[in-house]
Amino acid sequence: DKFLLPVSLIFAGISIPISIHGIRQHLTNFWQPVLQVYVVRILWMVPVYAICSLCELAFSLAAIHGAPDMLKFASIPAALRDCYEAYTVLNFFYFMSTYLEVHFDAPPYKVLQNALRTEDVVPVTHTPIVTPDISYPIVSHPIMSPYVWAPWRLDTSDFFDQCRYVILLYATVAPLNGLVDVLGSLASSDDASVTAALLSPKNWLDFVQFNVANHAIYCLVLFYYATCKKSNILVPAEPFWKFVAVKGLVFGTFFQDLGISAYFLARPAKDPAVQSAIKATLMCVEMLLFALLHAWAFPAAQFGRVAEGWLGAWGDFYEVQRRERRLWRHRRVGRAPPGVGV
Repeated sequence: DKFLLPVSLIFAGISIPISIHGIRQHLTNFWQPVLQVYVVRILWMVPVYAICSLCELAFSLAAIHGAPDMLKFASIPAALRDCYEAYTVLNFFYFMSTYLEVHFDAPPYKVLQNALRTEDVVPVTHTPIVTPDISYPIVSHPIMSPYVWAPWRLDTSDFFDQCRYVILLYATVAPLNGLVDVLGSLASSDDASVTAALLSPKNWLDFVQFNVANHAIYCLVLFYYATCKKSNILVPAEPFWKFVAVKGLVFGTFFQDLGISAYFLARPAKDPAVQSAIKATLMCVEMLLFALLHAWAFPAAQFGRVAEGWLGAWGDFYEVQRRERRLWRHRRVGRAPPGVGV
């Protein structure tokens, strides 16, 4: 275990400056703030993950080297990391919906209705028992029969509302699960029986979050399918690598933790802190890959200056504010503009 901390520090020390540089590039070229505010929140994911994983590793190593009570505190940074994961998924969905609203000047569900080609959207009549003689365009579920899971309607805001509801649910369940996880770890007992595991509210809430998280990711995939494969309305935003950068980090790390837990369940370690230390180290190593992927998927150059319209005026307003702050810091003349401490 003597190599875990140095390796984690090296990879985290490289990945965090890369992400901070990308955030700074967006903030110094804040020409489309209504979109870039979501991008900046997404880019903070790598620093948050890296710092939380380092803290989790520190607590785990302290538990390995003679302070077993420190392991219960490792759940605190892990819970914060899970909360920001849900927050990132929510911001990514709002980034996509805001992009549609800004560039097509209409609510996102209206944009979907107008953009989907007639040859791709076939009016479908539901089961006569459920809705007799009603036909409307839909977004169907690729892996589920319409008799099991009814398709989401496109003639109303049903499809967009369903996606937003599930993602908001995930963003609500994750902090609650994190809070229960922290409280359960701090008040944990030595009872490792199957009965205690079944009665533990933490395990049941973990199961709920597992299903809600998968449903939220599924809604993102379905939204991508409707906006990029069937209608191409998000193609100018170059969404593929953005989806990979967000879903890969969320989905990949989630199932990686699941696989490590299954491995140690089959082959228990002498010290339970070893499992937590390995998870945190792998997370720090992977942050370098995702920092580079975020830099590739969310470049500041993609959000150039808009010459006209309210979006351009908003970007010009932020530029004026930045210029005034710079002048005031150098000259200290006049009243300090908003956002500058005296």
